[in-house]
Amino acid sequence: MKLLTFILLTISTLGARKSELTHELKEAKIKIDLPNESWFLADRQENRGMTIYYFKREPIEDSEGRQIIPNMSVIVEGVSKDLDAVTYSLLKRSKANFEVLEVYTPDGGQIEFKNAVGYKGKYTDQGGLDHTIYVVHGINGKKGLQFICDVTTNILDQVESEFLVTLKSIRK
Repeated sequence: MKLLTFILLTISTLGARKSELTHELKEAKIKIDLPNESWFLADRQENRGMTIYYFKREPIEDSEGRQIIPNMSVIVEGVSKDLDAVTYSLLKRSKANFEVLEVYTPDGGQIEFKNAVGYKGKYTDQGGLDHTIYVVHGINGKKGLQFICDVTTNILDQVESEFLVTLKSIRK
């Protein structure tokens, strides 16, 4: 009996842990999975017709002793029902300031969300630190979606796989 109780408690704990990592973004009617327990939803804001989710990771110390906090954000906004992901992405890219290093599509396997296009890029912040950024633009119904993963390039190797797990998890 004790063994059965232990097994049931273990299974329920694993289910609860998985559900903590899965986040439903109700406005967009999509779900994403955070890669591990180091990530958490830090804030959710509504501003000028947009809903913004801010996910943060526990800090990582870089080689210079700085505590770097990797970020993932999701911006959800209303769009015309006729807008496709490529056009939406062009509109958003024209306002973003980063150099594109790679382009991702659902056909390439890096992202699975069908109506989306993604980028790996880089930029330098005002303090002179180099950043690597992953951006995915997508459309789901009448919602435009922007997924932004950002970290200083000097610790990218420690979180890149985590970013890719989350971006690949985007689903209805």
